[in-house]
Amino acid sequence: SLGFSSTTIDRRRSLYLTTPREYVEVLRTLPDESSRVLVVGHNPTLEELIARWRDEEEAIPTAAIALFELPIDSWSDLQLDTPAQFRELWKPKELDY
Repeated sequence: SLGFSSTTIDRRRSLYLTTPREYVEVLRTLPDESSRVLVVGHNPTLEELIARWRDEEEAIPTAAIALFELPIDSWSDLQLDTPAQFRELWKPKELDY
């Protein structure tokens, strides 16, 4: 379980075909009460962001989920080069149904 307790959805058309920096800029505007956030996006941008935070490049297939912990006290502290702690990568073909 990813541990989400809320289902607030914020759709941002501006993130389609953008840069990892733009994703981070949007995340920086989140309220600090949002302790767990699910970002759904499009490659190659999310693959680039994941590679940057993971410090390792890997093909991220459609519908994969990458879990990170961010060492920040406030979303406004987030930077593109924040040293994120990679926890897990779930790929659809590897899941048991």
